[in-house]
Amino acid sequence: MSDDDWGDDDDDWGDDAGGDDDGDWGKGANDEWDDNAMEFEQMEDEFANNQQLSEVEQLFEEADSLMSLRRKPDALAEFKKFLEASKKDNHPKPQLLLEALSKMVQLCVDLEQKEESVRYYKELLSCLKDGSHSQNEKKTAISDVLSQFDLGRNKVAEDFYILTIDSIRDDERLWFDFSIELSHSYLELKKWDMLNPLIEQLHDACKKDGVDDTSKADLLIQIYAVKIEQMFATGNTEQLESIYHLTKRLSANVGDHRSAPILAEFNGKYHAEQRDFQKSYAEFFQAIKYADPDRGKLCVKYLVCVTMLGEENTDPFASREVKIYETDRTVAPMVKLYHFFNENNIKEFDDLVKYEEEKICADPFISKLIPAIRVKLRKKTLVAILKPYRKVKLKWLAEQLYYDMSQTESLLIGMILDKSILARINQVDQTLEIRKSQSTVVYNQLKAWMRALTFRQQNLCSQIGRLEYMRPSSVQDSFMS
Repeated sequence: MSDDDWGDDDDDWGDDAGGDDDGDWGKGANDEWDDNAMEFEQMEDEFANNQQLSEVEQLFEEADSLMSLRRKPDALAEFKKFLEASKKDNHPKPQLLLEALSKMVQLCVDLEQKEESVRYYKELLSCLKDGSHSQNEKKTAISDVLSQFDLGRNKVAEDFYILTIDSIRDDERLWFDFSIELSHSYLELKKWDMLNPLIEQLHDACKKDGVDDTSKADLLIQIYAVKIEQMFATGNTEQLESIYHLTKRLSANVGDHRSAPILAEFNGKYHAEQRDFQKSYAEFFQAIKYADPDRGKLCVKYLVCVTMLGEENTDPFASREVKIYETDRTVAPMVKLYHFFNENNIKEFDDLVKYEEEKICADPFISKLIPAIRVKLRKKTLVAILKPYRKVKLKWLAEQLYYDMSQTESLLIGMILDKSILARINQVDQTLEIRKSQSTVVYNQLKAWMRALTFRQQNLCSQIGRLEYMRPSSVQDSFMS
């Protein structure tokens, strides 16, 4: 092979491989250089932005960072520096000032500096009066502080609520919102001496010339809801009828959608008190459809109770609106009760009520219904176990019902008198003698069928009425024309 051949090959190699590789390498290097240049520019931009922050803003950011790192004493010290610097500049950033004061109160509470926390909270409340903050900003600033407390366990929490209510008295809606929150806490803690004057003060604020101001129907509904809860908690339901008619008149003026489930819940409780469990069921169902999750869970429990007491034992969890709450841990005990009730499992029912008493019977309304549910469970269990017999011993019945002899006899006498069973008690032999009557069985079945049809009709009419109410006025006018 000649030198020329080597030269040609060399030229070809250089052109094909070397040149191409060089070109590819150069392109990759340029891309990498561009990426690095972009990152550098972003860092410069961030640095420039930081440089643009004022001294006051920088102090806030540093304090906030320390707080996020749980360095509470250091964070409080930095917030104090921010507060001093902000005062010197005549508070150039009002929103930052609110956030800082709110965080300072939280830090002081955590560090058990009560006097300092009260001082900074008073300063925060004072800032809210300068007119530069929206209603939402005011409520958020106050809520951020009050949400740190547990009213049931902390006396400081009550002091802060009272301080808040006294300070914002001129802002009627804000004053009402936090006052009604405090009243719910008093209700839960059963502090009647504190609740009564507060709820009456709220009620007086919603009256005009001594009577309920219908323009404040949404607020009045919330007040009556607290009063009703207190009635069930104390067992004094004498005014229930009058409040029911008052809320009926107010319902036409309710404009806030949040009031609808409160009103439906009260109607459900009223009808349950009147032992009209079909209407009660319909009202609680409507409350569940429109309620927030917390109220919805509570109304599901009520719905299960009135279902067990009603004539038509329709599965309450068959509907989608109720089904979503079935697996919730707060509702789970009621779901189990319902299953034990349907299975005529008296022992498991009673045991669950005993072991889960705090969860089940903590609510006054449910606590009042549980004894009636227990009696109905035993009645329907008794009817079921007597079917194959013509004579049974009273002692055996007492064992099946988990009752003593006197309770068993009392239950049997009541059922004989209301013709739930056709039987007579033989006191000599201590037995129950059962008679069969086919005509009575058929009559009872037809009666139950008619009640079921009536319930379906009422429920349908109720839903149609609500749809008419929710229809826009323009649509109604065009329909009528």
